[in-house]
Amino acid sequence: MKKRWFQGIVIGALFPLLVGCPSSGTRTREGDQTPTAASPQQEEVKRAAKREWEPGVNRLGPATVPGTSSLVVVHQRPLLFTRQLNLEADGGGSAEGLIGKLFGILEAGGSNRNQLVRLNVYGVSAAEIEAFLAEWSKLFPAGGAPVVTALESPLPDAGEKLAIDAVAAVEANVDAVAVKSMIPEGNPTGAADYSVTPTKGLVFLSGRPEKGETAGAARAAIEGQLALAAELGCEPGDVVQIRVFLTEMEEAPTVRDAIRSALGEKPVPPVSFVAWIASAPVEIELTACHPQMAGDDSPSEVAIRFYNPADVKPSPNFSRATIVNSPTLIFTAGYLARSDADGTGQTRDVFSQLTEALESVGSDLRHGAKAHYFVSDDDASKAVDVLRKEYLDPGRPPAASKAKVHGLGRSGRGVCIDWISVPGDP
Repeated sequence: MKKRWFQGIVIGALFPLLVGCPSSGTRTREGDQTPTAASPQQEEVKRAAKREWEPGVNRLGPATVPGTSSLVVVHQRPLLFTRQLNLEADGGGSAEGLIGKLFGILEAGGSNRNQLVRLNVYGVSAAEIEAFLAEWSKLFPAGGAPVVTALESPLPDAGEKLAIDAVAAVEANVDAVAVKSMIPEGNPTGAADYSVTPTKGLVFLSGRPEKGETAGAARAAIEGQLALAAELGCEPGDVVQIRVFLTEMEEAPTVRDAIRSALGEKPVPPVSFVAWIASAPVEIELTACHPQMAGDDSPSEVAIRFYNPADVKPSPNFSRATIVNSPTLIFTAGYLARSDADGTGQTRDVFSQLTEALESVGSDLRHGAKAHYFVSDDDASKAVDVLRKEYLDPGRPPAASKAKVHGLGRSGRGVCIDWISVPGDP
């Protein structure tokens, strides 16, 4: 207990720097890159060169806290998405057990710890998050870690204090979505352990909130998302991952039932839950893969397409969906403000970090495919709403989910943004 308490204090002191901007470094191994120090003149050349990536997982800017990176670029590799894994149920109550479960799922899906791209951590308190990251950090050398987003959230299952889900790259060729469980479950309609999908052809749908009683709202949300996916050429079997924002976590079984019913005979893909503070009881976001684009190896002049249904007025803050026709995806960490400030100051600092990070790999805010805006107070929420209009191109905002959550893993921080982007125009 004393050891865990001490680790929590240490990681707590470092946690504010979890998502710092990319720092200089050196090439670590094949498929993994970090930027080298350069003069301002060399920087322009370097940024242009970064648009041609080696196949695999390319990591840039290891964050100050071990076990995390600031940016990960995946090029010409399929992706694996896991379900939400729980500390008690899946890890036997220990961080080591939970991490072992994650690694087992990666191995079953043709991936491994060295191919991790993103880790999402959900803890009932900042202390639980810090303790887990202290254990996590022991496993990764500098330059070998995924990006991390950490959220404070109650969890669906009673007694659970921490959960994780992850995205990883897969080295084998994949030409269609596969949704699988490691071991046949007693309940065959339960969510799968993982899905594997081609990177090219990914479809990101913004979160869809619905009001009313939870059961009806959940049905409307998932059915609406599947209908939108169908407009874009995706069937229920093409769904890769579902994330649910829920006001009352005890309603999670109700939402699971709605998802199973909406998918019919198709397997339920990985599902994760986040507690949000909102008037709507539920919001559901969805990721799918366009089957025709997934198998198309021909080059495309349009790396990303922004979509809004004809009967919906476009928003300058988010597109209803984005369709990625690029073999390259850029994942950022969940950026927090680097110093204390009000909501406006924090939001500007986070957007500044995000802009700088994307520019360092030849991208920008105009090429965002999916954004998450997590806020923990009303001041930050209002600031994000106002400033998105300033930073985003209103003609091509990313698909997005904005959620007020219980905390961001550190006292005094009200804004966290993570991002998925494609490379910018040549």
